[in-house]
Amino acid sequence: MREPAEGQLVVLRRSPEGEIGVAKTIRRKGSGHMAQNGMHLKVRYSCMLSDGTVVESTSGDVREIVLGMRRLHGIGADICLSSMRVGERCLLTVSPSYSYGDHGAPPKIPPGTQITFDLELVEAWYPSAFQSTKFSLLGALVLVIFILGYFCFKFHKYPSFQAFVQGQ
Repeated sequence: MREPAEGQLVVLRRSPEGEIGVAKTIRRKGSGHMAQNGMHLKVRYSCMLSDGTVVESTSGDVREIVLGMRRLHGIGADICLSSMRVGERCLLTVSPSYSYGDHGAPPKIPPGTQITFDLELVEAWYPSAFQSTKFSLLGALVLVIFILGYFCFKFHKYPSFQAFVQGQ
């Protein structure tokens, strides 16, 4: 598949009705590696309503997220981020079916509202085992103790104690 050019509209998902669900217009092509689910990402973004009202913005700073955790207003931003290369900047349009749907997120996002992002992927990496929140040092210690305890009881015969009550 050919890499899309700057200024090109790329449809990433269609809604069940066939309408555009998630689409991006590339403002600057990235030259780094592609983002993948589970990666930690540093992103800059502004989230806007269709009338231009800014709902949320990193104000030029970067925000760290984990791709696949839906931390940027629904699944639409995750779909887009998984199609981006590090360094890429795009204008992302997300239909309600890929963001907040018919419920919205009052008071900031009305029901059934399309949202737009000015989105930049700054950095992407897989965390090492010691950086991961799922596998902390404490978790590793508990796992080692559990495994050692399991094997100690499985392969060693310990005498069993029985108590007998003698009748009169």
